This record gives sequence, structure tokens and C-alpha cells, in this order.
Amino acid sequence: MSLKLKPFRTVLKDKDHGWGPFFWLLYFGFFSFTRVRPRQPQAMASRWSGCRDLHRSFIGIFLLEKPRATVHIGGMILLGVVFLLQCGCFTFFIFAGAFVPFMVETQAVAITCLGAIVAVAGVEGWRLHVNGWTLFYAAAFPVIVGGSNVFFAERNRMNRKLRQGQRRNRAPGQGR
Repeated sequence: MSLKLKPFRTVLKDKDHGWGPFFWLLYFGFFSFTRVRPRQPQAMASRWSGCRDLHRSFIGIFLLEKPRATVHIGGMILLGVVFLLQCGCFTFFIFAGAFVPFMVETQAVAITCLGAIVAVAGVEGWRLHVNGWTLFYAAAFPVIVGGSNVFFAERNRMNRKLRQGQRRNRAPGQGR
């Protein structure tokens, strides 16, 4: 598995996302800085460990030359399951739902993956008897955020095809 990072300038100049992913890092606060329940001395350490792993998945998606979408998205879902009993766990499911449309090739696959994320969050929440609000955030928000991103991902795919077609149609002697 290649772990070569893209040059930082190319990440910022990316026509599909640009600097947007760095702005999305603000959402880590929902998990990182939410209240930890008393009588859980290891909770803060595990919370920072989970945040570190989420950062790795996030970096893998946007900064690696050849991201492994299945591994990164699956890692986010797994972290959501592991931290489902803690406040802010829904962040992992929301991130997975938000990034899935950009990691797959069609809208149908994106919608199927969003359904799988909701199913995992719902089944695990039901099995672990989490409160209704946590279950709502873990199961509904990935659909809301991911559903809106299905549109943007499809637009990005169409724009990418348009740019490729424009490059092919240029005369060999003309510049960019």
C-alpha cells in the first residue's frame, strides 16, 4: 500500500475540493471536546486515540497519492462502533457518510454505502441501547450530510470529465 503524500500545493489547488477538507477538520471538535462521563479514567486517553485514528483516515483520503477509500471509510465506521457509547461518537459516522460520495464512482453506489453506514449505526445503537439522540445523530446525520454530498460528488465527476475532454480537444501546439 503506497503511503506517499501528495505535494501540499496540489492538495490546495485540487479542482474538486481545494482547501475545503482543511475546513472540515473543525468538526473533530464534536468528538474531541465533548464531555467525558465520570468514572471512566481511560475515556480521555481513548478519545484522543480515536481522534488520532480519525485524523489518519481523513489524511489518507485527501492527502495520499493513492487513497484506499474502502480502508479509510471502513476505519471511520469501525471507530464509530467502538466509541458508540461515548458522547460525540456520531462524528465518525458523519465523516464516513460525508466522504463516501467522493470515494465511489456512481450515485447508486454512494447511496448504497450511505444505507450501509446507517444500518451499522442503527444496529449497533440498538444492540448497545444508546440513547435516542445519539442514535439519531449517528444514523440520520450521515444521510443528511452524505446525501447532499452525493450531488456535489456527481458534479465533481462531471466537471472532471469536462476538463479531460477539453484537454483532449486542444490543439497540440496550444498551452493550457
